[in-house]
Amino acid sequence: MCGFVGFISPKKLIHSSILIKMNERIIHRGRDDFGYTGINYEKKSDFLSQEEILKGTEFSAGIGFRRLSIRDLSKKGHQPMFSFDKNICLVFNGEIYNTEFLRKIAESKGYSFSSNSDTEIILAIYLLMGLDYLLSFLDGMYAICIVDLIKEKFIFIRDHVGIKPLYFYLNNNFLLFSSETKSFNEFPGYLFEIERNNLDEFLLFRNDTLEGSTLQKNIFLLPPGNYVELPITNRDQSLILEPKIYYELPKWEYHKKANYKDISDNISISVRNQMLADVPVGCQLSGGTDSSLISHIASKINNDLKTFSIIFKENDFSEEKYIDYVSNKIKSKQYKNLILSDDFLELIERVTYHLDHPICHPSSIGVWTLAENASQYLKVLLSGEGADEVFGGYGRFFFSHFGGPQFNRFLRYLARKTQNQKLKLFGVYPDPYINYVSNTFQTNPFFIKEVMPDFSFESAISRRLNILKSCGDNFRDSIFDYEIKTYLPALLIRQDKMSMAHSIENRVPFLGREFINKIRSSTHYKYMNKTFFHFKRQQIVTRSTKAPLKKYCSEIFGDKFTYRPKFGFGFPLESILSTTKANEMFHDLVLPALSSYSIFDSNNLKRQWNSSLTNKEDLFSIFSLGIWLNNQ
Repeated sequence: MCGFVGFISPKKLIHSSILIKMNERIIHRGRDDFGYTGINYEKKSDFLSQEEILKGTEFSAGIGFRRLSIRDLSKKGHQPMFSFDKNICLVFNGEIYNTEFLRKIAESKGYSFSSNSDTEIILAIYLLMGLDYLLSFLDGMYAICIVDLIKEKFIFIRDHVGIKPLYFYLNNNFLLFSSETKSFNEFPGYLFEIERNNLDEFLLFRNDTLEGSTLQKNIFLLPPGNYVELPITNRDQSLILEPKIYYELPKWEYHKKANYKDISDNISISVRNQMLADVPVGCQLSGGTDSSLISHIASKINNDLKTFSIIFKENDFSEEKYIDYVSNKIKSKQYKNLILSDDFLELIERVTYHLDHPICHPSSIGVWTLAENASQYLKVLLSGEGADEVFGGYGRFFFSHFGGPQFNRFLRYLARKTQNQKLKLFGVYPDPYINYVSNTFQTNPFFIKEVMPDFSFESAISRRLNILKSCGDNFRDSIFDYEIKTYLPALLIRQDKMSMAHSIENRVPFLGREFINKIRSSTHYKYMNKTFFHFKRQQIVTRSTKAPLKKYCSEIFGDKFTYRPKFGFGFPLESILSTTKANEMFHDLVLPALSSYSIFDSNNLKRQWNSSLTNKEDLFSIFSLGIWLNNQ
């Protein structure tokens, strides 16, 4: 796990001091080593050496790298890494998990490795087998930049589901790229601007990573499972980003019933693969089924496992008793951090800085605190992120198809007519696609319209609605892909940025490329959510979602632990935003920042803030946006 930055400036030479400043902005991503290289288009020279760049020079394109040493801790893993003939350069942020397979392929072709790093394996496969083979067989989490002087092009690659970020800033004169957008602030000519076209969608869903778009004009995320090629160009050619898809989520196997033994075996294999490291590996333990399963398997591989958890004073938000139960059962060395409501507001600006965007999930503060504690002991954590998307763990999976299409539509009709709160769990929209999209709203659209009068509901939902309709072969099939493509990306950005703020690599065994392929090829999705009848409504929901994973969990931790109501990783926003400190921050930071944009209604912002009836989740959406804007 590392980070890299760079620029391509065909029309003007850039001094190396700019690249160094950009790289220093992401020093937290890797404090073990750093590296630089560059190209001068005008001289058609070879790659510039690190010594030349540190001494001071000008060039057309440059790359900076920060290393967090995890595989092959020696200098042999130094990046940028070059081919033997110095015609190809590579920088890589992430980890590759099928290195044994790829190494054997390269060695069978006569390649002689000089290191044990996965970086050299990527380079070797590209050299020997080409780009298409590399894209087809890499299994891991990664953002990669390859510069090929022979083919005269840059190649940028992002992993299959977007675990590792890779940002671009593009205008008519230059292109910037980085693991984090904060490094762009160091480049002359970079301009911060809000992308108004994405603001409606962000406020409604509190998520700005859809299909590579962001809240900033001219800043793009390379979409998951995509790569882009750019020519090593001259002054007369313009730079155009045209991402190409190399990975699509596999289709579900329609004829196979869930085999719980296969599922448990596949999880164990994925965890074992992702524990591969030359440094200690621990686990992020929330007390939920997903992280508990990962921790259980990891404890079988490492009998000195460390687990890290966040706990709260408020009983309604703390899962400490479940964390203790799991830790005692697997005999892990337990580290718990108590987080107070005051900590949330003390950390919110710092956390926002590291995210590079408004806080989408309040739990980002918790992940930040957990990673800060873990960084005293190790460099790598495994988490249970992604299980809900892969196995269908959210309640909305159940409510969207309960009773079949016709009966479900009738329940939504009753909810709409009676306004019964329990029936509203099924939604109120006649169209099942619009109804499902509405289940992922984070902010009430009527609230947004109050504080931002030109808010467009149709504009806010259009992209997600199109994605949902284009996914899968039918409605139930499509919602799994929809969650992975729309809801998961922001969670993964949170995991990466909050962990890397403290030089911690966060790995996600439920999202391995081969793992997803095996789950979908060995089980039909209908067995993930199988209606279980019980006299308690909550038991129906919890026993009907993520069914095979919970069956596996119940065999280890018991039914009482497994089938309790889904807790989530929440924060007591009601009490936090009601404090004097929050009120001061709203009036001193948030309100001025939002009011500086004419699209917001200052009077309605104040009225909603002061009203005891306003939902605190709605308020948090504008609060987090204002904190971010104030820091720009």
